[in-house]
Amino acid sequence: MHGKEKLVFGIIMVGILSAQPKISAHLEMGLYSPELTGFKNSSLFPTPTSVTENILIGYGVSYQFYPNVRVGYASHNSFEIGNINTFPFTRTLTYREFSIESFYRPWKRIEFNFTLSPMYNSGTISMTTDATDQEWDNLLSDFGNPSSIVSRSDQMTTTWFGFTSSIGLRYHLFTWMSLESKIGFMENYYDETKWTFQGDTVTGPVLNLSNVPMITMRIIFGWGK
Repeated sequence: MHGKEKLVFGIIMVGILSAQPKISAHLEMGLYSPELTGFKNSSLFPTPTSVTENILIGYGVSYQFYPNVRVGYASHNSFEIGNINTFPFTRTLTYREFSIESFYRPWKRIEFNFTLSPMYNSGTISMTTDATDQEWDNLLSDFGNPSSIVSRSDQMTTTWFGFTSSIGLRYHLFTWMSLESKIGFMENYYDETKWTFQGDTVTGPVLNLSNVPMITMRIIFGWGK
């Protein structure tokens, strides 16, 4: 093998080795600003607070399959736990992103990245009631549904699509741990008329989830050079 051929072969091998996949996982906390109009205007739900309305808690994984590209999955979750009259309820909004991310490292420990992700999201309202109580009937009526007799514990659910984009700054503390901050926007195609309850389509709360700004802070494990 001649000198030039060795050089070309060496460059190719370095590229292949540097492109070996790397797997990482993260935990995160974030802030976003939706308009939870249907919960705020409800006569039954507690008034949302900055914690129940604006805080996101999440996790995710990513897979680096090229020197400067990763694919991944992340789940961002908004929770509320409380009581409707005397009956316990939980409300969850889950935003799931399936991301492709490009990144650039101008220095050894500093990384800039850009992420674009389609999303598949869901909402759930669960309530535990007594067998003889009509609190579900009251809640469904509060969202504008016709009156019906519902007297048991159950939940109403919905799903919708969306997408998100963000830019991020990652700082590599060690080869196995990094800190990252991301800022971006979510666009959601939520429709309050597409909730389901006991097999029937019902109307749920009005939520404005369009063009929602979002900031997240992540701690990432498993990073390798």
